[in-house]
Amino acid sequence: MLRIKQHFGVTLVELMISLTLGLVVLLGVLQIFSSGQQAYNENRRFAELQAEITLLQDLLNSDIRAAQSVTIVKTNDDFTLTLNYPAPSTPSVITYQFDAGLPSGTLARNGEVISEMVTVTNLECLTSSEAVVTCGVNAMQVRINFALVPAIGAPLQFTLAVALRNNVLLSKFS
Repeated sequence: MLRIKQHFGVTLVELMISLTLGLVVLLGVLQIFSSGQQAYNENRRFAELQAEITLLQDLLNSDIRAAQSVTIVKTNDDFTLTLNYPAPSTPSVITYQFDAGLPSGTLARNGEVISEMVTVTNLECLTSSEAVVTCGVNAMQVRINFALVPAIGAPLQFTLAVALRNNVLLSKFS
């Protein structure tokens, strides 16, 4: 009579194959996790940049639109934008300082830092036909060319042109 041997356990070859398959599956899971982490970080960075742009745009738009006159002073790479408002307004003056002296640039509004990611490349006053003029009561618009400098990645270039609402209305209806 023929006896059949029963094996209990695994051979070395079976063990090596199962360990290799397990390692392949684990590497796949780690790759998926790493890709998800990179996508999350990129989305978070994009959201921070978008929030920064929105803040700058909202503040500058509302302040410049309401101004009656504008003064721009450029010293080396630093710009100071002074906005003067009609008499009953509070405050009557708002000053923006674009300090390019720091590595990534700083934007301060009345001395309070509102961004550390801004580098201003040009700041000028324009007429209604977009000709560059000396700032003052005759200015109809302010154009700001700036770049947001994120911690990772290339700077993002923007141009913001804002009309001085009071001056535009006075020129149209006077």
